[in-house]
Amino acid sequence: MSLSGRPRHLFIAWLALTTAAGCTRDPDARAREYLASGDEYAASQKHNEAIIQYGNAVKTKPELAEAHYKLAKAYERAGDPVRAYGAYSRAADLQPSNLDAQLQAGGLLLASGDYAAARTRAELAVSAAPTDPAAHILLGNALAGLNETGRAVKQMEQAIRLDPSYAPAWTALGAARFSGGDRPAAADAFRKAVELSPQSADARLALANYLWAIGKHREAEAMLKSALAANGPKASVHRALALFYIVAQRAPEAGPHFLALKAEPGGALALA
Repeated sequence: MSLSGRPRHLFIAWLALTTAAGCTRDPDARAREYLASGDEYAASQKHNEAIIQYGNAVKTKPELAEAHYKLAKAYERAGDPVRAYGAYSRAADLQPSNLDAQLQAGGLLLASGDYAAARTRAELAVSAAPTDPAAHILLGNALAGLNETGRAVKQMEQAIRLDPSYAPAWTALGAARFSGGDRPAAADAFRKAVELSPQSADARLALANYLWAIGKHREAEAMLKSALAANGPKASVHRALALFYIVAQRAPEAGPHFLALKAEPGGALALA
C-alpha cells in the first residue's frame, strides 16, 4: 500500500468508528436496547432487574410510551401499585389509544378510592374503545363510587349489551344494583356471572361477598370455599376466608388462610 493511500484509508476507518459511536448514542437505539434487556429479565421473572432496565429506557427516551407501559407492568408484578400507577398514567397520557394502560391506571385509582380521577381515566378508555366492555365497567364502577348509581347501572348494562357472555360485566352490574338497594336484581346478576364463568374465582368471590352482606353466612362460606377450587389468583379468596372466620369468631379456621397469605405484602404481619 502506498503512503499516499494511507491517509485516505485512515479517514474511512475514522468515519466508520464515529458513525458507529453516533449510533450507540442515538436515544431511540439505546432505549430499545434497554427495553430488550428488560424483556429478558421480565421473561425470567426477575422483576427488579426488569424495572432497572425499563427505567433506563424511560430516562433515555422519556417520550417513549412503550417504556413507561412496560415499566408499569414490572412494578405491578413486583407488588408496587403506587409506582405502577405512575407509570401506567404516563403511558396512557403519551399514548391515549393504549386501552390497557387507561384501564390499569383507572383500576388502581378505583382501588385507592379516587373515584373522580378514575372516572376521567374511564372516559378516556371509553373514547379509545367504545365497544370494549371493560371500559364501560370501569366507568360504571367509578360512577358507583361517586354515588351516581343510575348512571353506573347504565354503563354496566351497556357492557352486557356489548358482550352478554362477559361474566365480569354481570358481577359489576350486581355490585351496582346492590349499591342502589335492589337486592333481588343484584343476586340475579351475581349468579348469572357464576353461571357464565363457573371456574372464575372472582365471580364466586363476588357472589360470596353478596351472600355474606345479606346475612346468609353458611351459603357465603360454601361459596368462598368453592372459589378456592376455581381458576385465578387465590390470595383474594384466602383473604376473604380469613376475614370471614375472624368475624365469625372462628380464629383457628382463619389460621391456614393467613399462612397462605404469608408471602403477600403485609401477610406476615396479618398472621402475627
